[in-house]
Amino acid sequence: IHNVGLWQTAVEKKLSVPLWADMSLNIYNTEALRFWKDAGAAGAVPSIELNMGQLEHLAKSSPLPLECLVQGPIEMMVSEYCAGGSFLGHLDKGACTFRCREPLYLHDRKDAEFRLAGDQFCRMHVLNSQDLSVVGSAAVLACMGIARLRIDGRTYDAATVRKLTALYKEALAAGPDAMENLPGTTRGHYFRGVL
Repeated sequence: IHNVGLWQTAVEKKLSVPLWADMSLNIYNTEALRFWKDAGAAGAVPSIELNMGQLEHLAKSSPLPLECLVQGPIEMMVSEYCAGGSFLGHLDKGACTFRCREPLYLHDRKDAEFRLAGDQFCRMHVLNSQDLSVVGSAAVLACMGIARLRIDGRTYDAATVRKLTALYKEALAAGPDAMENLPGTTRGHYFRGVL
C-alpha cells in the first residue's frame, strides 16, 4: 500500500490479504519498519533512494521481510494534474477526450524523455527516462537478506515480463555478479545513494 490513507482503509476493511508498506511511504530506517510492523504490515519496501550498504544494514535489523524494486520504470512523481487531459483532452471543457494509454513524454534540457503515465483516477505519473535494472546484483540483494525482488511491469507487455522474470531467476541461480545489467538502463541509487 503506497499511502497512509489507503492503509487505514485497508485495515478498517479487514482485508484477507497481507499488507505490504510500499516504497512511497519513505521507509529509510529500522524505526520506520517497526512502525509499519506495529501497524500490521506483513512486509515492507524500503525507499528506492537507499544504496546497497544502507539496504544491507536495514535487512540485517529489519523486523519485517523486505522487497526491492529491481526492474522497471522509477516513478519520480505523481500529480493530481493531468497534462494529457488538460492540453490534449479538452478537460477545461468539462469532459476529457484524452486517451490515457497514449504515450506522452516530457523532454528535459538534455533531451531525455520522461514518460507520463495516466491512471484510472486521472493522476499523472512521471517516470524516469531510463528503466531501473539491477539484474547483475539480484543475487547480491538476495544474499543480503532481501526476501522479494519486484519487477514493475506497468510499461511492459506480458511477453517482456515473462522474459524479465526468467532473466532474474537465472541471475539468482547464477550467483552474485554473474550477469550484466541490461543496456540502456540505470542502477538507480543502489550504487550511489542520496542520503
